[in-house]
Amino acid sequence: MSICLDNRSPCEIANQTVFKNALLPKQKCSWIQNLPSGFSLSSWKMNNSLGPHESLSDIMKNKLDEYLEMPGYRKQTKCNRRSSQFWPTFNGWKDDCRLSGLPYNLEKKTSCQLHSSCTSITCCTEDTELQTTVSWFLHIDSCRLKLSVGIEEWKADFSLIDFNFGENKIFQLGGVYRLRRTS
Repeated sequence: MSICLDNRSPCEIANQTVFKNALLPKQKCSWIQNLPSGFSLSSWKMNNSLGPHESLSDIMKNKLDEYLEMPGYRKQTKCNRRSSQFWPTFNGWKDDCRLSGLPYNLEKKTSCQLHSSCTSITCCTEDTELQTTVSWFLHIDSCRLKLSVGIEEWKADFSLIDFNFGENKIFQLGGVYRLRRTS
């Protein structure tokens, strides 16, 4: 590192070594983000002059996202369960893997695509309360030994080398949308 405050003078600190052959501790990240204490959507609506069954405009959805500390995480283009990516389905699944034999039915509000790699799924879930859809995905990259998880524009990557497979894991976006991996 160097600190130079003038082009015509020598640097105050020139070529100072900060780290050399140093191991830095890997910081553990918390993927749990809870809703604000005491939050309820009906109270939030009332505080913002909306009726309990009134639909949220895009402006109010953005205001809610800001309040929940998740602005910028919603995709501009919403997923569509009736698009060719997810349709036609059998029990909620569009199976491009052809090797699977999907073990269970999805909830009626969710459609998923099992990709041809057989190690990646993309899903679209209807959020009837906010009159929107939420996209999410899981991808295992066996070549790079990486697990990728995402909800809308939020994404996290994990190394499979030090991943605890016997441990339940919850990934959340603003405490509102949650993915849970159970062993």
